[in-house]
Amino acid sequence: MTKGRILILDGDSIAYRCSAAGEERFIKVKHQPTGKEKIFKHRTEFKQSMSERGKEITEDYLIEDCQEPEPISYVINTIKNHIKRIEDEVKPDKTIIFAGEQFNFRLDLPLPKKYKGQRTDTIRPIHLQAAKKFLQNSYKAAEAVGKEVDDECCIAAYDALKLGYEPVMYFYEKDQYQLDGVTLLYDNTSYFEYETVPVLGSLRLEKKAVKGLGLKFLAYQWVCSDPVDNYCAYDLSNTKFGPKSAYNLLVDCESEKEVLGKVKEQFQKFYPEPFEYQDWKGETHKADWLSMLKLYYKACRMMRSQEDTLDAEDLFNQYGVEL
Repeated sequence: MTKGRILILDGDSIAYRCSAAGEERFIKVKHQPTGKEKIFKHRTEFKQSMSERGKEITEDYLIEDCQEPEPISYVINTIKNHIKRIEDEVKPDKTIIFAGEQFNFRLDLPLPKKYKGQRTDTIRPIHLQAAKKFLQNSYKAAEAVGKEVDDECCIAAYDALKLGYEPVMYFYEKDQYQLDGVTLLYDNTSYFEYETVPVLGSLRLEKKAVKGLGLKFLAYQWVCSDPVDNYCAYDLSNTKFGPKSAYNLLVDCESEKEVLGKVKEQFQKFYPEPFEYQDWKGETHKADWLSMLKLYYKACRMMRSQEDTLDAEDLFNQYGVEL
């Protein structure tokens, strides 16, 4: 029996979704030799049009991304309705929201490729920052400093568990699948569905994509890759590996100890000998399987307390696996 429910919301995801819903996106294609311009919904439509006409896309075609936003009032109203709908379902004793972040430590990790470095050219919704400010001013959404909003949401969830509450997190993104003991709220538009993440968890294949829960899913993220966050555990390895290999490695594990043993063995296979590498800043590092295991753990695992150093050794010690 819990004391009640604490609803935890990722304000950055709310701000992004609601501000994106409040604008129309399209591309403007200009044929530079003739000066003719034409509007398409997206690049795929442009490519299909050119293919149907038997034309090749050359450097003569200049593509411009365009955005036409609704007034900010539209976005604010969408945010209010979104949060109210969730609160009406959960009926929480308290709602905690985090929005905005600065000095995220993962951006400085010495990875071969910068964490989330591929997002620099991503088009952001025009009202995104205004939406975050609205959440901060009207919902007392706290900013994440030194870490990610995801980390703060995770910390709040485990603080709630310690105090005897049921933490409910509206599901926005895959990192939430690793949060054992936390209740996820899935929004199926016409109905809501609840799922409490188990400790060991499971993995499954859905149309060649690997899905999962609990420690198994964390381990999958750890030994495999995350294109969304721009890291890959075997980037510097000569070992042939991929999502299906990671799935096969972990799917049949019957205990947390066995999962961690597989993670350790796989990093030893990735990096059997000490080596040197250059990180995304161009700095040289001496490394081995253990240092890489610890590095990618910091990239994939969310913090569970303000004091969490994300030292992989703590997790291995918890389950009696020697590093």
